[in-house]
Amino acid sequence: MMMIVMMMMMMIVMMMMMMMMMMMMISIIILMIIIILMMMSMHLQSVQVSVTLLSQLATSDKLDQTIFRQSCLPVLVQLWGMTDRSVRTVMLQSLKALIPFIPDAVINRTIFDHMMAGFSDSNAK
Repeated sequence: MMMIVMMMMMMIVMMMMMMMMMMMMISIIILMIIIILMMMSMHLQSVQVSVTLLSQLATSDKLDQTIFRQSCLPVLVQLWGMTDRSVRTVMLQSLKALIPFIPDAVINRTIFDHMMAGFSDSNAK
C-alpha cells in the first residue's frame, strides 16, 4: 500500500514538473511570436516589451537555455543588426540579463561587431 502511495506521489510530482515545463515553453513561444510580429511591423514599443519580457524571464531563472538558443537567439542577433538607435538602446539594456544565455562564439562573431558598429555609427536611423 505504501509503495502505491509513493508511486502516485511521484507521478503527481512528474506531472507537475511537465506542466511547468510546458508553461515555460508556451511563454517563450508567445514571446517569440511577439518579437516576430514586432520585427514585421517594426514598432519600437513592441521591441521594448518583447526584449524586456525576455530579459525578465532570464533574470527570474524561468528561461530554458536550449529553447532560448533555438528560438530566441536568431531573432536577437537580427535585432542587434538593426540600425535603429532605439532598438540598439533596448538591446543594450537587456544585455546584462541575456548574456549568460548567449554562447561566446555568437557574442564574438556577431553581437560584438554589431554593437561596435552602433557605437561608431554617426548617421543611424
